[in-house]
Amino acid sequence: MRSIATCLAVVMLTAAGCSRPAPTDRLCGGAPWIDGAWRFRQRLVLHPEVRALSLQNFAVPVRMTTAGETAAFWSHVDPSGNDIRFTDCAGHPLKSETELFDPESRRFVAWVSLPQIGPSATEDAFFVYYGDPSAAASVPDGPIWDADTRLVLHMERFQASSRGVEVLDSSRYQHHGRLAADVTGLIDPAGVYGGALHLNGGSGLTFPDDPAWSFGADDWTIEFWVKPKPEALPKNMSLLSHGDAGVFNLYRHGTNFLVFELSNNDVTRDVSFGEARLAADAWTMITAARRSDKLELWVDLRRYESTRSLQGFVAADPSTPLVVGGGPYGALAGSIDEVRVSKGLARSRDWIIASMFAGRSLMLKPEPEERRSAGAAK
Repeated sequence: MRSIATCLAVVMLTAAGCSRPAPTDRLCGGAPWIDGAWRFRQRLVLHPEVRALSLQNFAVPVRMTTAGETAAFWSHVDPSGNDIRFTDCAGHPLKSETELFDPESRRFVAWVSLPQIGPSATEDAFFVYYGDPSAAASVPDGPIWDADTRLVLHMERFQASSRGVEVLDSSRYQHHGRLAADVTGLIDPAGVYGGALHLNGGSGLTFPDDPAWSFGADDWTIEFWVKPKPEALPKNMSLLSHGDAGVFNLYRHGTNFLVFELSNNDVTRDVSFGEARLAADAWTMITAARRSDKLELWVDLRRYESTRSLQGFVAADPSTPLVVGGGPYGALAGSIDEVRVSKGLARSRDWIIASMFAGRSLMLKPEPEERRSAGAAK
């Protein structure tokens, strides 16, 4: 128990007792421990390049593996994973979503929503707590993905249903996708974050027709990671499509450049990005967006823009499924991971850069594990 003198020296003495001292810097220096019996924590620090970006409510991936500073996590986390908590520097809970917790293979992937990142943020780090076998599983306090995010596929969550095998959507809209019977292999264990969906060039992943895929004149953003097989590169292959007539179609041409097609039944906008190329057996992040009257394509951090204007252009609504990894130009032979569709806005440059950093493990630096001292408040 702290003395009254200690309390007065640190912070105001209240009727509830001595309140916690505040962290001393943006990197959580001197941060107090949260209440309870959590015995271990790690500080996760944003890389300087990420701190220079301006983001709000951005979901940051946290990966605990057997390498580096995160290896200690597996010696002390409860086998159920119920004791894992994420907090800001002051100990306030952060929203999170667990994509994968596998103590046998020692792989943990979670997404943590940070309210603010950038020069105007007050903190550039946060904590993961663990090591309390008595802790009950945390109850999610709402989705971590904003209302504009219509689809989030981590490619780690599946379920059997009357429609066959479904890949589960983590957005608040629950747009689950169906895998065709001819899909083999299914999981590529070497995904961007955890596992990835492996497609054999026969069929893609289909989603029932929904207003979420009716882009009309709206701005929108589609993000995903793709790793084609070497034998697939001489062929045309649709990466994402909506409508057999190319109402919305992003595909890779056999000569290895990417093409957009948008149609409103009368006019088709066909935009080729000749320098935008994919590498075989390597992960590439693709971001496609409509930003007002222009189409944008990002290949990792290289940005391409259409020269044709979309002023007044309204994309048709074909009342057909959305297909990931398939379409009128053939299906993807290779792997695809972390697919996201946003409707109503084109994500910012900083958002796209941060998403690429996240997939390349360039977002967080885990600090050495900390053990709660015997005198720390509980």
